[in-house]
Amino acid sequence: MSKNIIKSVFMKEKNQGKTPVKPLHIKIKEIESSFNDYDKKMIENIISLGEISVKEIMVPRIDVVLINKNSAIEEIIKIVDEKGRSRLPVYNDNIDDIVGVLHAKDLLKYFTKNRDFDLSNILREPYFVPESKIIKDLLIEFREKKIHLAIVVDEYGGMSGIVCLEDIIENIVGEIQDEFDNESEDIIKIDDNKYLIDGKTSLEDLNEALNLDIENDDIDTVGGLLYMLFGKIPSKNESIQYKNLKFSVESILDRKIKKVKLEIEELPDIEE
Repeated sequence: MSKNIIKSVFMKEKNQGKTPVKPLHIKIKEIESSFNDYDKKMIENIISLGEISVKEIMVPRIDVVLINKNSAIEEIIKIVDEKGRSRLPVYNDNIDDIVGVLHAKDLLKYFTKNRDFDLSNILREPYFVPESKIIKDLLIEFREKKIHLAIVVDEYGGMSGIVCLEDIIENIVGEIQDEFDNESEDIIKIDDNKYLIDGKTSLEDLNEALNLDIENDDIDTVGGLLYMLFGKIPSKNESIQYKNLKFSVESILDRKIKKVKLEIEELPDIEE
């Protein structure tokens, strides 16, 4: 259903020059009357894409799965199998030098033996977008160019992440799902004052969900806060105190903090 809604909003109209193409907000008004509350909320999220930048929903550089242009086919197949990715950026000398995108399905013909393999022969052209690109515009470009992945670059031209069509759809549908769910997977209540938190949870979301007041203009996520507090890459089960908050590292993978346990301690009474 979500795909039908998105198509209804962004699909091209057949136009022979007789009538002007309808603006997006008018198309939305015309079609949303036929939808239920869930679908209307999805429409609202689509409208909000006009205010969201690529940087806000991209997969950050540290989490991007990449392939070296000179990798052997056995190594590439292993990465695809282990990581479960259907599209992977390919780099040359360093990860800022993206030379193409590999579609996993293009490897199928090389599963038979005795076939010469040259990765450059099956690479797709990379599509680069700035961090400031508006998601609504990117979604339209994805459809027009028939691509599903873009390489996000920062102001210096370095690769800062990737954004996929799936990320955009998830942004539209996922936010609605969170509203229909009573519990967010990023912040799970364990006990009265104890929570299990995903390391990628933004400090803004954590503050809002638990009525906290963690302030740090230089840090965006819970994991980033812990790196700053520890001053190093912490180990599993290490704990650290921040005001009345006790953070414990529950799991860490490839130097990335995956899960954190948070215990909110009562503030002592201040005697007058």
